[in-house]
Amino acid sequence: MGEVTTEMIMVYAIKRGLLLTDFNVMSIGMILDYIDHYDRLHGIKEEDGKQANQLDFNAF
Repeated sequence: MGEVTTEMIMVYAIKRGLLLTDFNVMSIGMILDYIDHYDRLHGIKEEDGKQANQLDFNAF
């Protein structure tokens, strides 16, 4: 997949129910936590089979 982009994180979050207005009041950490918790709750696996690592977060 390559690096994780802001647009990709936004798409993942919106697909999981966040609204664009939520991005004004949530930090990137809160958004990533939301995505993670949503996926765990709903049994969603990584979309591309790759789990983000520290290099991905640094690139972001």
